Amino acid sequence: MAAANTKSIAVIADAHANLPALQAVLKDIRRRDIDQVWYLGDFLGYGAFPNEVVDEIRSNGDRVIVGNHDLSVIHIPDERLKRLQRKNYSKFLSFGWTQRNLSPANRSYLLALPPQLKVRALETDFLLVHGSPARIDEPLTRSMPDLRFEELADQVRADVVLCGHTHVYFDRSHNDVRFINPGSVGRPFDGDPRASYAVLTRVNREIQSENIRVKYNVQRAVQAMQQRGFADDMIQSIAEGQSLDTIQAQKDLENKRMQLITAAMELAIACCYEKKHAHHVTDLSMRLFDELEELHGLNDHDRMLLEAAAILHDIGWISGRSKHHKTSRNIILADTLLPLSREDRIMVALIARYHRRAAPQDSHRYYRNLSEMNKGRVRKMAGLLRIADGLDRRHISAVKDLTCMASDDRVVIHVVSDGLGLWEKNAALKKSDVFCAVMNRTLNIKVN
Repeated sequence: MAAANTKSIAVIADAHANLPALQAVLKDIRRRDIDQVWYLGDFLGYGAFPNEVVDEIRSNGDRVIVGNHDLSVIHIPDERLKRLQRKNYSKFLSFGWTQRNLSPANRSYLLALPPQLKVRALETDFLLVHGSPARIDEPLTRSMPDLRFEELADQVRADVVLCGHTHVYFDRSHNDVRFINPGSVGRPFDGDPRASYAVLTRVNREIQSENIRVKYNVQRAVQAMQQRGFADDMIQSIAEGQSLDTIQAQKDLENKRMQLITAAMELAIACCYEKKHAHHVTDLSMRLFDELEELHGLNDHDRMLLEAAAILHDIGWISGRSKHHKTSRNIILADTLLPLSREDRIMVALIARYHRRAAPQDSHRYYRNLSEMNKGRVRKMAGLLRIADGLDRRHISAVKDLTCMASDDRVVIHVVSDGLGLWEKNAALKKSDVFCAVMNRTLNIKVN
């Protein structure tokens, strides 16, 4: 099909041997009656259908280039494969299986593909690359500093650079050059497992790029990988739409969390903590954290710190009620068995300290030495803990569940309760001062 007659283009990339995802995308493309299909490389690796994916793109691709992973799988030397076996066994299994199963005809086809293509279509000059115009494996991301995009824009003679490799859709313009990444067909990295591609059209003399997400039979892809002996983390990566690095980071964080919570529990037991109250307040704190995630913007590491602080917030009672919040802080700071960095230890101690009484102030010991970012994190987490503690004012676990609704000016907590009294409601509202100040919203509590 002649490029001059093209009215719409589907840009796809990074199928990575995921046939169910690719077939779903091609079906969606046919449904939209799109004129051409351009493929930006990385047919192979991580999935169980390398030959089938190559065959599909050979049959349906109008403009096709090779990817860095394709070349790596084909050319990887034995020494590197041995190093990969020691350092990343999941990738080693994928590389080895793909090498053994890729047909000679498809191997020759991939090796004959160019690493870049210049195409004139939609009255526009396009440059098709896998990584960047400079290197096939250079990652370009939507969060990359402007300077690198500007450098690349000055080097290319094209109106639009189409790139893959980083598995997340973006559309950026620098020095009159558009950089568009269609996302990944077979391995999205943005937490959405649906296949991703882009549709280009020309509207009012401008190129319009639309990101399309397509559901596909993920279970079919997963089962095929399981049958062929792929590693669990690689299978999880496909199922969850995350990179292997993200999957590993999640596992590392969960291991760290388990170590921290185990140590926190041991410290709480040594301080003769009130188990029922501490765990109920912890559950409520986690529930509030999860319900209000979009509002507070904290991350999984912060969630772990809040969980530890909630377990330990009342351990200062071992020395009596008076100033027990400060005693809790001091015990946490002095304990050497909590697996925390000094900065994180101080933050956990301060979150526990601020579960009652005065709000954080720059005159307060330890708090005043934190960075402004960490002061904000402490205020947010302490704000959640104070509300949770207030909701169990009488230590009777009256709150059975809760949900939150946030708007521009207020947060409403809907509480499901057996016998939540005015003491709990008023205590939570009174202790919401820190939360309301840092979130710039009022708080309302409704009991169902």
